[in-house]
Amino acid sequence: RALQARLRTLGAGLGLSAALDLELLAALGPELVVLEPGCTSGVGEDAGRFASLCRLVRAVRAAGAEAFALGFAPADREALVQAGVSAGVGLASTVRSPPPA
Repeated sequence: RALQARLRTLGAGLGLSAALDLELLAALGPELVVLEPGCTSGVGEDAGRFASLCRLVRAVRAAGAEAFALGFAPADREALVQAGVSAGVGLASTVRSPPPA
C-alpha cells in the first residue's frame, strides 16, 4: 500500500488489459478503476455490452474499488448509471451516481 500511495502522488496508475485478472485486481486493492471508452462504448444500445459492463463493475466493486467511466458517449450515460458506475467524464456529459446503499 505504501508503494501504491507513493506512485499515486506521482500521478502513476496501473493499466490492465481487457483480460482482467480478478485475483490481481483484488491483491492490488485499488480505490478507483478507470473504464476506458472501449469498455463503455455502446452499452446504452447493446444488451450484451451492457451485461459485460455490469459484470465488470461488480468485479471492481467486489475488489473494494469504484468504477470511473472515461470518454463515454452521451447516449451511454444512463446505462452507466444503471450498471453502477460511480462517476465519469464523457464526451459531452458527466455521471455521478448516488452512493451504494
